[in-house]
Amino acid sequence: MNQKDTIQGYARLLDRVAGNQVPQDLDLAPQIRTRIQKRKGFPMQPRMKFFTAAGLVAIVMIIMISTVPGMAATIGRWFGYVPGIGFVREGQLRVLAEPVSITRAGVTLTVEQVIIDPERTTLVYSVDSIPDAAVSTQPQNGRCLYDVSLRLPDGSPLLAPPNGIQGWSSGYQHRFNYPPLPPEVNDATLLIPCLFNTRSGKAPENWEIPLHFIPAPPDMTAFPVIELSTPTAGATAAPTDAVSPTAAAEVDLTLTLDRAVQMDDGYLLYATLHWQDTPFLTADLNHPEQTLHLLDGNGQEMLYEVHYDDQTGVFGDERKTVFAIKTAPVQTSGPLTLVLDSVLVEQPVETSFVFDPGPNPQPDQKWQLNQEIAIGEHNLLVTEVIAHSDGYEVAMTSDTGILGATCTDRDHPIFSGYGGGDVLGCGFNYQDKLPGGPVTVLIGSIGVRNAHPLQAQWTPPAASPNLLPTRPAACLTAASWKTALAQKADLPKEITGRVLTSGLVNAKTGQWNATLSNLDGSNPQVFEGAQDGAISPDGAKLVYSVFNAGISVADLVTSKTEQIPGTANGDFNPIWSPDGKQIVFMRGMGIFDLFIVEADGANMHQVTHGGVQEWPVGWLPDGRLVYTVPGRENEYTNFAVDVQSGKTEEMTNANLSSITPDGQNTLTSERTFGDRWLIYISALDGANRWLLNDSNLWVLTPVLSPDRQWLLAGVSATDSGSTIGALINLRTCQVIPLPNLKGNFLSWIP
Repeated sequence: MNQKDTIQGYARLLDRVAGNQVPQDLDLAPQIRTRIQKRKGFPMQPRMKFFTAAGLVAIVMIIMISTVPGMAATIGRWFGYVPGIGFVREGQLRVLAEPVSITRAGVTLTVEQVIIDPERTTLVYSVDSIPDAAVSTQPQNGRCLYDVSLRLPDGSPLLAPPNGIQGWSSGYQHRFNYPPLPPEVNDATLLIPCLFNTRSGKAPENWEIPLHFIPAPPDMTAFPVIELSTPTAGATAAPTDAVSPTAAAEVDLTLTLDRAVQMDDGYLLYATLHWQDTPFLTADLNHPEQTLHLLDGNGQEMLYEVHYDDQTGVFGDERKTVFAIKTAPVQTSGPLTLVLDSVLVEQPVETSFVFDPGPNPQPDQKWQLNQEIAIGEHNLLVTEVIAHSDGYEVAMTSDTGILGATCTDRDHPIFSGYGGGDVLGCGFNYQDKLPGGPVTVLIGSIGVRNAHPLQAQWTPPAASPNLLPTRPAACLTAASWKTALAQKADLPKEITGRVLTSGLVNAKTGQWNATLSNLDGSNPQVFEGAQDGAISPDGAKLVYSVFNAGISVADLVTSKTEQIPGTANGDFNPIWSPDGKQIVFMRGMGIFDLFIVEADGANMHQVTHGGVQEWPVGWLPDGRLVYTVPGRENEYTNFAVDVQSGKTEEMTNANLSSITPDGQNTLTSERTFGDRWLIYISALDGANRWLLNDSNLWVLTPVLSPDRQWLLAGVSATDSGSTIGALINLRTCQVIPLPNLKGNFLSWIP
């Protein structure tokens, strides 16, 4: 996976667009999924966390916003699972007669799918070719998002909030679940007052798209749904860490497998975490990539992907949490076992503390408290309170396992509150201005880890008919990585140079640092606030950007750093030209163009004017710059541009990660199951293409040495957040782990 597919890319963009309003605990690369729970309460996981941020641009993210189903799954039976739509009820089914497409002022709107069942009308439409000038990075009033309606022949409207939003560089896709159409109604008009995230008057408005519906054809693709009745193991959970402040009684947390969709390449399994007979306010998965395991009939762990749709979420009134996973093809007979190591639970508490902000508190004021609060056998240390324009933020720590907390003001009306996430703390916003002190802050609940394992088991009727496709033998496999970790080979003496890495160092503030070090991690030099960067071809300079501070060049010999004149906030991701005389960088807010400038700020000019996201990749031997444009999910188009004339030529559609400094070889990435990435190496024209790694490892941000002998990348067999450096010899497949190198690999000059 390359830079444009990592947090270095999309999280960077969202930081620039939304500033500190975007929660830092979200997984932002390359698909961002967040959930809104039905019961507005304790948001303990990114999936459950509700947030609003100014200018969250649809073109760079995938957001699954679930409206809780109006009817429980027990009403009626499923006809099947339709890709792109979800579950469909038994009964009279109707579909869109054919996709309907309308183009206005160069913008194309297409109604792609409509399915009408006895419970709902599911509609999916997409918009493409939105011009750069029309894109808005400012908050909208919601009209373009929520006022999309279906008008019936008698003039009456059907309304529904959006059920899902997927975006790409030039457009987006919306999904809505409307009420069911009456049986006699086979025509309707889709009314869209304005396009999402566009400026008023800058894009076509008031769209009216006539739709016609017909009975569903008998060959409509719908995967069978298997209703399960599964026994559970570990059903009674002794809350190891989640001990009530008043008692340590056992509570009944149970896990069931309830439904399976038999697809061509595995199963879509729906499971429920039940907490009806518990004192908890909520219960949810606790970092599923670490705590959720799927075992095959031989007891071996299988790959899976967490799946979110309108049948999943936290159903507070029913006191259950529904989640789903998509399995890899089942290649062994016997039962599948779902194991949940721990659960994150929210339990109510009643305690408080007092702080005095004085009679006239001002935004950005801070009060250091360091006040300890005992909650049963747990404790919270309230470290400080920070004033914002409309509320207070409370920073906390705990050495007894408290992971989250909610709080409110006892004596003043508040507008909203928040808590949870990966950084311990809480806060609230007032309806009116900040009140003077003293202020009594009530702690209403805490989140803790319930460590008693749960599991559920189900035996599929047969192994998946379609197995994973065979691939060429890979240099780096799970077995070779395990062997390399055990052998702890030394770096060859001939392998030298400096490497630049980057990583998030403070999730609360969103600060990133870049570090320049030797390959073994020695002699680190930290560049605070740098989120990207590149070493010059001669190894003497480093170029990087800092949020709100433009692009700077550091002389690695004299240690002098200067900002490039003419660069400012919104400029990032700089790379050097092959001769080290010029720097290409990205400029924009949501929509990026490429600019080129000399290191002293001279001769700055714009290279591209595409009105999309344009990410620099590398250089061709003839001096042209290669850049890539992300489209829909996992779709890319690559271009070569003459940086002086601006003449552009379309090249390939591969997901280019990088081009070697001599312009002879490329690295491309292909996403595979389980959010792994297969790295391919080939000649510039695509010849001699071969696979570096198999799909059992995370191999991220690969960088080739100039002589094409070695590749440097982050590798992990457990999860994408725990990669360490690895050197791979591309001739012999020798693998050398570099445990002192962590983060994203940006640049390497041997």
